[in-house]
Amino acid sequence: MVKVSFLIAAYNIEDYIEKCLKSIMNQSLKEIEIIVVDDGSKDLTLEVVKKQTKLDCRIKYISQENKGIVEARKTGLKNATGEYVVFIDGDDWIDKNLAEKLYSLAKKTESDIVCYEYCLVYDNGKVLYQKDKIYKDIFGNRYLELILRQEIKHNLVIKFIKRTFIEKSSFYDICNVSMGEDLVTNIALGIKKPSAIITNEVYYYYYQRDTSTTNKSSEKLLEIIKTLEYIEELLKKNNIYEKYKEEMDALWFRHCYMYHVVNSMISIDKYHKKVYETWKSKKINIKDNIYCKRYLSMLKINRRIMKKMFDFNYSIGALALKIEHIIRGV
Repeated sequence: MVKVSFLIAAYNIEDYIEKCLKSIMNQSLKEIEIIVVDDGSKDLTLEVVKKQTKLDCRIKYISQENKGIVEARKTGLKNATGEYVVFIDGDDWIDKNLAEKLYSLAKKTESDIVCYEYCLVYDNGKVLYQKDKIYKDIFGNRYLELILRQEIKHNLVIKFIKRTFIEKSSFYDICNVSMGEDLVTNIALGIKKPSAIITNEVYYYYYQRDTSTTNKSSEKLLEIIKTLEYIEELLKKNNIYEKYKEEMDALWFRHCYMYHVVNSMISIDKYHKKVYETWKSKKINIKDNIYCKRYLSMLKINRRIMKKMFDFNYSIGALALKIEHIIRGV
């Protein structure tokens, strides 16, 4: 019996996929399967994967035209047979005990989802550990609330999920976006009221490639608008939008305005301005929003100043952000 299915979305990662696969092949728990969905790679990613299948019969690969990470994950899940599933990005790697430890914990606690921790690994050897507060008694609407309030990380790669549970959620219906896809997925899971548990053990190594995203067109930023609109519709469809409107407004503030306008690391162009205009059109009152106020209270002074500039005038804020990019050399 396959206890854990590892689902890898792979696109143009020929230099990284072997390390990722080796970390899974060397798991202490042997009753696993590894499903790699090559999402239309233009490099030798698929060839590297095929080579590894000769070394381990537990590896399966599926090749499809480029559809994006959401569709690649859906393809992987449709072909999974494990009791639990783990989504992995193909340029990252995992601890050898992930499957064994989390499977045991999930069974012992009868959890639909086990949340675990990751660390950021840089080319210069720097490692940053990312740890959430531990919450207990996560059942009913609690998981959804923690995700909506950004009190636990929404990264899908640090979630150990019962396959039958994720399949009964609206996972297969999730819109195909390339920004905020993990947030959407976790909200879809939360709506189904999972029983969840959090461990602060680190099992995932999130590789930070030394590549700059500035000076690229920010057309992709428009995807976050699509994502947030989809989340709104999902909450309305399940008749819980009014109950979580304050949390939804805070998501718009953080993900649309703060993350992708005020703190944008992509070039300042017409798409950047479009996201700004979308945020302004929402006319959300953040002064009385407890989650917005909580977020602002944790901001460093330079980010507060940048926000004030954008609040006052887009052109002034955009100029200040451009200067910041130049100074930082990004």
